[in-house]
Amino acid sequence: MNLTLNITTPLLIIGAALPRTATTSIASALERLGYKVFHFTTMTKPFHPIWEDICDADTQQDKQQYDLAFGRFVQQLSDEGFNATLDQPSCFVYEQLMEIYPDAKVLQTQRDAGSWARSMVEMGYSMDMYFWQPPFTSSWNVTKGPYGYWHKKQMGYRDEEIHPHGVPKNSNPYNKLERKSSISMASAKVAYHRYHHQVQEKVPSERLVPYHPKQGWGPLCKQFLPSNETCPEGPFPHVNTNNDGFLLDARRKFSARVHLHKIHPSLSNQKWLVNSVVFIMKRRRKAINAIRRIFAKGNFKQTN
Repeated sequence: MNLTLNITTPLLIIGAALPRTATTSIASALERLGYKVFHFTTMTKPFHPIWEDICDADTQQDKQQYDLAFGRFVQQLSDEGFNATLDQPSCFVYEQLMEIYPDAKVLQTQRDAGSWARSMVEMGYSMDMYFWQPPFTSSWNVTKGPYGYWHKKQMGYRDEEIHPHGVPKNSNPYNKLERKSSISMASAKVAYHRYHHQVQEKVPSERLVPYHPKQGWGPLCKQFLPSNETCPEGPFPHVNTNNDGFLLDARRKFSARVHLHKIHPSLSNQKWLVNSVVFIMKRRRKAINAIRRIFAKGNFKQTN
């Protein structure tokens, strides 16, 4: 990749970090260590058209346009002062970033493959199905959203593994979740292993930093904090879980708009109504979680 760039802020950390591997928590931790992290939640508006162009050029296999769009991405990172990346979409271009930043370490976040697959089915691959229903107009094999077609191609999914109307009924104990997802648990689990195996093959061992959030502050401070600075005290950040966070809020909003459109098309554009439905959904979820915690602690006493 032959690019002419004016880099004033180089990347020090390149994230080979799939979504739903605690990237939001790790980004928060790295910010505590003094880094500015490019993450799905910190992506500013100028990046949106750039990534649309990257997705289009990559899908069309137009190398010249891809290189131009990728150069704009790298330049925008520098212009905005980002010196670390995590999460998608940048996790799918870690090789290209390694070429431009030969001194940067590559942070590979880790999670149990089965747990990751369930989280993606429940949160990610259930959300993208809303884009294929009115009032949204995307096609399942065009969507460039966070869990859309381009994402799935980067993960190595075959077209026959993508189910626009939900995974068909099967004997999988998690099939109730799968029926509302475009990808099955089995396919997601295989994709996770495939991605991580590719990272380990393509990144030299001296540049690769495998990391699991259960390891806490220690490994991050050892690798990414100057020796003359003190590692933070206190608990490691824990945000954007399946029970809370921006992704769940986004899924609720998409769900509300789709269901309101089914009642009457004009309702899906009423912002106050969409927000009211989302508020009710949140309250319902909080009540369910509270009940679960009571049973988990054994505080429930049956009465006759």
